[in-house]
Amino acid sequence: MDWSVWLQYGMDVLQSVGDVGLVWLQMWEQPWWLIAFLLPFIHVFSLVWREYRLYGRTIESPIRLLLRTCLIGIGWGFVASLAWTSFSFDITAQQIVYVWCVCFAVSLLRFRFAGFSYAVGLLSVISLVLAANPEFRLAAEYELWLEPIRTFAVLDWIMIVASAQLIEWVLIRLEGNRGMLPVEIKQNHGQVVSGYLLSRVWTLFSMIQTSSGWLPLPISLSFASNNCTKSLARQQRLTSTYVLMLSALLFVSSWISLQWQPFIWIASILTLVGHECIYLIEKYREKRKEPVFVSDERGVKVLAVVPETPAAEMGIRPGYTIQKVNGICVNTMDDMESALATSAYSKFELLDERNDFQILHTAIYEDTPKHLGMIGAIPASVKMGQEMRWLDMKWKSR
Repeated sequence: MDWSVWLQYGMDVLQSVGDVGLVWLQMWEQPWWLIAFLLPFIHVFSLVWREYRLYGRTIESPIRLLLRTCLIGIGWGFVASLAWTSFSFDITAQQIVYVWCVCFAVSLLRFRFAGFSYAVGLLSVISLVLAANPEFRLAAEYELWLEPIRTFAVLDWIMIVASAQLIEWVLIRLEGNRGMLPVEIKQNHGQVVSGYLLSRVWTLFSMIQTSSGWLPLPISLSFASNNCTKSLARQQRLTSTYVLMLSALLFVSSWISLQWQPFIWIASILTLVGHECIYLIEKYREKRKEPVFVSDERGVKVLAVVPETPAAEMGIRPGYTIQKVNGICVNTMDDMESALATSAYSKFELLDERNDFQILHTAIYEDTPKHLGMIGAIPASVKMGQEMRWLDMKWKSR
């Protein structure tokens, strides 16, 4: 074996990594790109606001979640930059600005639209429409604003989105349940059930190589999914699998477009509506399946546990079912708090997510919250007309 060849190859790889790293670090000298941090910042604190509005407290520290989100974006952005070193894209700084302007604009409608795929898909379709109608012209002073869209590098942008979806697949699989929000979901038959809103926004700070040199390219990734019929781990796997399938379809569509130019219309439309189709399909399925996060005769289903509380210290986790407290059967959070009201020591009999029976103990002090840091599912019998009364009862019981 000729080790000198492998040594030279390793040196070339290290030099490439060093070159990319140097250019990537220079990106931070342009502080106006840091505006891309706004999307995860707004998203995290919108989740915090909704938690306070619903439960009067936060489930996860917003500062910790925001720092984790930013560090993930920085790390994966560098990985994406390395992966793109072998390619040269026909993309300009003006096109990047247009994509981000559209990204911010559509995120005002729904925050799940903050993903890059919506903006890229919309601009790609507009660019193809303009190319198909070359006679359409605006006044000279306005035509300058259309030029970046007319010359929009549709295929290059779709390839970037497809690559970014691969990273989103990994992030949803690993991080999708962080920042989860317990919510009430209305089923088709009018019943209000407990569930989760899984929603995250990441910004990848990457670089791409173009004919005019390296350009900073922050990429926004987002996903949203309602879940009331399956475990969080299963929901993560399912959503991430859909995103992986979308990425594969975009790669295949791009390759077909190289062979047959008209197919680029299909690729552009898929880029625009792919994420939304995933969201609507999951929403449709969730409304027609049997909910699992309900408090009924089997016990109180735990939706969330606030960190650093007695419930968290005992090891109670979301998805557990509390059957008895101090020997008393409980079906609602009110039942559980009543069973704890006159006791200095509590005994919990419960089932974990695998339906294994457990017995847990904890002491009750004067400053111990009545709910011990748990957020329980609403009773299975709550209907649409009773929803507000139940929410009022929860609020008064805190």
